[in-house]
Amino acid sequence: MAQQQVAKTLLTDSNWINKTQAVMQENVMSLFEKFYQGAHDLVYSTATTTIVILIVVFWLLDKLKNGYPTREETFNAIKYIIKLCFIFAVLSSFGAYTGALYVLTIPENMITATVSSIFQSQDFGTIVTESANRVDNLRALMWEYGTKTYLKSQEWSMLGLSFNGPTDYIMASVVTAFLMIPFWIFYLVFFILLIGITIVIFFSKFVAFLILSTLPLVLPFLITPRFLPYLWSWYKLYLSYAIIAPLAFIALNLAMNPIIELEKYQNVIGELFIKQFEYLITGAITCITALFIIRKIPNWINAVLGTQMESGAGGVVAGAGSRRHSRKDFAGWTS
Repeated sequence: MAQQQVAKTLLTDSNWINKTQAVMQENVMSLFEKFYQGAHDLVYSTATTTIVILIVVFWLLDKLKNGYPTREETFNAIKYIIKLCFIFAVLSSFGAYTGALYVLTIPENMITATVSSIFQSQDFGTIVTESANRVDNLRALMWEYGTKTYLKSQEWSMLGLSFNGPTDYIMASVVTAFLMIPFWIFYLVFFILLIGITIVIFFSKFVAFLILSTLPLVLPFLITPRFLPYLWSWYKLYLSYAIIAPLAFIALNLAMNPIIELEKYQNVIGELFIKQFEYLITGAITCITALFIIRKIPNWINAVLGTQMESGAGGVVAGAGSRRHSRKDFAGWTS
């Protein structure tokens, strides 16, 4: 009984989902400050300041020896100074650093805001819990209708009273369970989809935050044109994981459409019970289609961003092809 009560609480309370996600993200959030502090101490150290001054001095000495710099050399020098100032500004304080991180998350936030409008801006835990509750409510209504209908057909009448024997209740459960086979198929496929989407969203958000926390490690690539493609590959790697979660909600919305249609039969549950094959198999096919979409999301991201993400596992690596595309993307930067 206690286990059933715990399960019921988990099913009806979305806080446990949000809390689980919050704990996973907190484990990564601590890395943000650690990476920032390490990069801040390095950039603002005496050694770094000395190296920067020496680079500027040697550049000036070279120009004094070989003549005034050309327009292109002056332009490249100004770009170098701007990039250097940008790095120092980003790492000047943790507030400035988080501001830079927010700018990097703008594409993800735009996609998330667009997709969340489908679910009326509900949070992830509420969406998952509400979806599970809707299906479970249909299960309870159909089970109640099936058992009551069977028991009514097996009633005994004596002295104006109607009653059922002990075996009738057992048979009512067996017969109802058998008659609800189309619903069990839909029920199983839907919850496989729901669990899959939950795992995908948890995993993708966790990895996306983990990648984003390493910004101080790749930020110096901004200075050297040769390493700019690797910085771009790092950012695409982050986006590859970050946009998996909002795209997964599209698949969830596709699976929710049959449920919304089935809820119309709550007042005439008998019709739904009798025509299960017609209504529920269609819903199961829709859920299978949504599962197919979940598996294809990494491939679609690969096609758009030019990354190499392993389908199923959802792994992303910046490959040689990605670096070639990155060099083209940064042609203006490297000139």
